[in-house]
Amino acid sequence: MWSLLPAPLCLITVFLFLEAPMAEVFVYVVYKQNSTCTDFRALSACLGPPVPREGLRGSLIEAVPANACHPIGGPPAGGSSSAAFIVLISRYDCPLGVKILHAQQAGYQAAIVHNVNSEKLVTMVTSVEEIRQKVGIPSVFTGESASKQLRRVMGSEKGIHVTLVVPEHYHNPCWDNAKLSIGDTARHYWDLQFGYCSKRMISLFLQEFGMAIGMIVCTLLFVGCMRWCRKSQKITVSTFKTGDKYVTCVICMAEYEEGDQLKILPCSHVYHGMCIDSWLLIQPQCKTCPICKQQVTVAR
Repeated sequence: MWSLLPAPLCLITVFLFLEAPMAEVFVYVVYKQNSTCTDFRALSACLGPPVPREGLRGSLIEAVPANACHPIGGPPAGGSSSAAFIVLISRYDCPLGVKILHAQQAGYQAAIVHNVNSEKLVTMVTSVEEIRQKVGIPSVFTGESASKQLRRVMGSEKGIHVTLVVPEHYHNPCWDNAKLSIGDTARHYWDLQFGYCSKRMISLFLQEFGMAIGMIVCTLLFVGCMRWCRKSQKITVSTFKTGDKYVTCVICMAEYEEGDQLKILPCSHVYHGMCIDSWLLIQPQCKTCPICKQQVTVAR
């Protein structure tokens, strides 16, 4: 099959398949405030339920203790019963499943575990069946830079909200049994290249200026088409050279000779310049080609 594909297409296909494992479980941690939008890449855990397709938004709170290896403090009291809370936990010191279970027991609706001194993303799993059965909240794993930026915002603002966003063509092998097609892989690849905020800005821009852009593009296409049509309707002038495919002028029945000035009609029929000028001159209104009778427009 590969031998039937052009070399560039083969290279692109192989590249997309290499990217696929990274794209399969890819989600976003998104922070939005007024006109500010920041997104961070994360991997969904293979324990507990997956992040809901519609996403999950909640108030972000840092765990105490930060590694959540022991029971942690719960969300602040007095909030709405429907309000969601997401806890930020650091990696290491104890199994990842234990951290998520402590977050669930403290009353959080989701957990974000971040790496320490590394941007590497790992898929959180557990070999302890008891923990796997008890974990009932979604969780994701992100890099250290994401945690630093989120902590910086938490230090300057009171009560920040983040959203766990699932890409439109999200495929998670932890729960989805369907195999990825080449088209799915390509869509996941573009999800990797453009973050949630970038795609959101493009979408808002297109909503705001899409009609104007469409009108400009249509106008340019119309003008280009008109220019092409006008050019294709013009009579062009050529000098005959030995070896040209033209042989005889059907008006004077003389063969073309080196250096003869020829005129080519829009229908591609060729005549001596003087012959076709005389022919068109004697036609009062509807000027046509002597051979095919196609109408000819003469510039005035």
